[in-house]
Amino acid sequence: MVVPQLRWRPGYFAYIVITAAIVVALERAIAPADLSDVLSFYFFAVAAEAFPIPVPPLKGSISLGFVAIFAAILSEGPLWGTLIAALGTIRPIDFDGRIPLRGILYNRFQLGLSAFIAGHVYHALANGADITSRQSIAGFLLAALVYFIVNVGMFSAYVCRFKGVRLAGVVHHLKTMGMVNYVALMPLAYLISAIHRWVGPIGMVLFLLPLVVARFSFKRYLDVRHMFLGTIRALALALEARDRYTYGHADRVARLSVEIGKALNLSDDELEQLEYAGILHDIGKIGVRDEILNKPGRYTPDEYEEMKSLLHRP
Repeated sequence: MVVPQLRWRPGYFAYIVITAAIVVALERAIAPADLSDVLSFYFFAVAAEAFPIPVPPLKGSISLGFVAIFAAILSEGPLWGTLIAALGTIRPIDFDGRIPLRGILYNRFQLGLSAFIAGHVYHALANGADITSRQSIAGFLLAALVYFIVNVGMFSAYVCRFKGVRLAGVVHHLKTMGMVNYVALMPLAYLISAIHRWVGPIGMVLFLLPLVVARFSFKRYLDVRHMFLGTIRALALALEARDRYTYGHADRVARLSVEIGKALNLSDDELEQLEYAGILHDIGKIGVRDEILNKPGRYTPDEYEEMKSLLHRP
């Protein structure tokens, strides 16, 4: 898996400019707030969605977009959290034509609704208390739970209805990727909100710089991993090129093994190991002579022993 790069997409960049102008207009006409604070959360959400963090074992990625949404809820209130969730979470791939408009609009709606409900839960419980108070922390924890339930519930309903995914498959996906995303990163929203309140937008920028460095380092790791996977696939193809009867066999074995593993509810690490094993399961043929490997008839006893010794050599 290669880390996505932000290619030039005129529609995407035009959308950012237009929605940023909408944010400014709304701040002046309907919901007065500190414009620099609102825009900092908005562009944080935009950047987070544009550069997600791929997680190969989970066959997906983790976005910090909801961190910006929740930090905006805590700092600026439910309305701005809702607007940033609805406007600031558009992704570059949404402009590639691969995702139906129905899915794009539904995603904006369910994120906005999740933020709206969670925001009102938090502010009803916190009731203006200091962000470090027990009352505020309790409100944050309950609001985070509400956000998770609404978000996951609406996501599950969509993929089950329009993508034909079984509910059990959605639950298995969320046990890994979803829980890691929320449990590990939700406290980050609380921390960013606190830093923003005490230091201002510059504090949030300084806090995010280490995350940028971490993502850059992780990109290098993923590049190496991608090269490794490409190498073993090339090795498997080189082997299959010698045996015309099994061309594509390694990829099919890898793909079917992973599907069977998913049906058995294996962990993502185990699924990754299955994929590697499927690609390399015939690696022993690299030492088999072509006249034996492609022999049309039956093997002689000596040839059969040679096949066994090479395929099962430790």
